[in-house]
Amino acid sequence: MNSNIAGLCSGVDLIDWIGSWFTINDSLAAVNKELVDFASFTLWQIWKLRCAVVFDNAQVNIPNIVCMINHNMNEWVVSNSNRSSISQQGGAHMRVHIPWTRPSENFIKVNFDASYSKDSNLMGTGLIVVDDAGKWRTTGCIPAVAQDVEKAEAQVAL
Repeated sequence: MNSNIAGLCSGVDLIDWIGSWFTINDSLAAVNKELVDFASFTLWQIWKLRCAVVFDNAQVNIPNIVCMINHNMNEWVVSNSNRSSISQQGGAHMRVHIPWTRPSENFIKVNFDASYSKDSNLMGTGLIVVDDAGKWRTTGCIPAVAQDVEKAEAQVAL
């Protein structure tokens, strides 16, 4: 099976096709950003599904994955078109998009998160280190054990 779907469709190598998303071209900038956003949300949902299958013995349900990707993309579009700092209105909480920013000069930024399985108490830590130029310096994944989800999140912060 040929996994180079982009190449089959347009005669371009898959790596070159994905690289073209980041090429600065004013006429394609909006389309490229939309492709990158869609690919990011798709990969994120696949990662979440993989974690659910591995840690929670979840079943793969493709229609649900597609639905979640579309839901997340729509939520992303709405949050980007309505950048508000209001976090609560009339007692109802709203999700507010806060864009990622690179660190100040001569600083690095470490972004991290945890995944936790309540059945096995296993957790995983994912992190990425970015410099002041916005370049990834390193990434990591650390397995561990935690008593509950709150402790897993706290362990990640330490």
